[in-house]
Amino acid sequence: MGLEVAMNLILGGVHSVTLHDTKTLTFRDLSAHFYASERDVGKNRAKVCFNKLAERNDTVNCALAVKILSEDFVKQFDMIDWVERKTGLTVSMLTSGASLLYAFFHAPEKVAERKEMDDLIAVLEEVSRDRVPDHRHAIVLEALTKNDENEFVEIPVIKYKFR
Repeated sequence: MGLEVAMNLILGGVHSVTLHDTKTLTFRDLSAHFYASERDVGKNRAKVCFNKLAERNDTVNCALAVKILSEDFVKQFDMIDWVERKTGLTVSMLTSGASLLYAFFHAPEKVAERKEMDDLIAVLEEVSRDRVPDHRHAIVLEALTKNDENEFVEIPVIKYKFR
C-alpha cells in the first residue's frame, strides 16, 4: 500500500493497518517517501516510516510486515476474496498464463469450488494438466475485475510466491 494511502487510513481512524514492504529504500524512493532521508537509503521502506505513521493516530493498531507473503499467510484467505478485499473490486476471472483458474461464467458448482481455492497450486496443476516444477517458486496471476459501476478495471499482475 502506498505511503500516502497508509497515512490517510491511519488519520481516518481505521481499526488496523499493516504496512507490508519487502524492498529497501533507494535514493530514487526519496521523492515519494516523505518520512525518509538520505541516511535511510538501504533500509526497509516500511520500517523507515512505521514509527512516524503509527504516531499519527494512537487509536489505530499498526503492524509491520517486511517478509515476503508466504503461502501460509495467504492461505488465511481464499485468493479471490483476498484480491477483492485488497482492491475493492469484483473478480470476474483469474488466470495464470493460459490456464483459466476461475471465471464467473463457469458452472455454479465449479464457481463455488474455485472460490474455495485453498491450494492454488493444486488448482493450477489440475487446470493446466501439468505439474508445477520444483524449481518454480512463484506464479503470476492476472485478474479481470469490475468496480461497483460494472466497469472493467485493470489491476497489475499478482505475483504469488508459494515456496
